[in-house]
Amino acid sequence: TDKGYKSPTAVDLKLFFKNKITRNNGILIYVTDDFEEMYNTCKREATEDVVLEIFKDGFIVYKRQLVIPNPQT
Repeated sequence: TDKGYKSPTAVDLKLFFKNKITRNNGILIYVTDDFEEMYNTCKREATEDVVLEIFKDGFIVYKRQLVIPNPQT
């Protein structure tokens, strides 16, 4: 924010997922020291429209893509 770092609230995350990731195909890459705590917060607030992937030093959140089944299989 203009006033410095502010830990996001559940409402902030839901709006971010809705507006930036699912509507605009955005991506969140989070690689700070508190990533595990932030990952858990994001995981609690995530909708079925987003995918969270955790790694040893951070995590990524992106839009879940629709999978269209192949009729030939």
